[in-house]
Amino acid sequence: MLAASLQSYKDDIFWGEFFNLQEIKDEEGLQDLLSAGISVYAEGKTIVVEGANNEITITDALGRVMANNQSPLQKQTFAVPNAGVYIVKIGNNAVSVLVK
Repeated sequence: MLAASLQSYKDDIFWGEFFNLQEIKDEEGLQDLLSAGISVYAEGKTIVVEGANNEITITDALGRVMANNQSPLQKQTFAVPNAGVYIVKIGNNAVSVLVK
């Protein structure tokens, strides 16, 4: 996981049980999204994507598709059923989002 996310993973009920959590320094996917003016974040049990013009796919930690959308809306919201880590793929880039 990204360096800035390590403490959130350790604090999580599920992920905190893992003893070998490690940071990664490669933030290329996140940096590509940021430089394109795209932001991805969680608000409660909703994942918010702003500024994306590509297809958006959201999967849970088990790889199950939670949402798939290709709408040109400036701000898109996706309700997720549970707290946890979700992968948000936008075009060829992906980032993880922790929903609490």
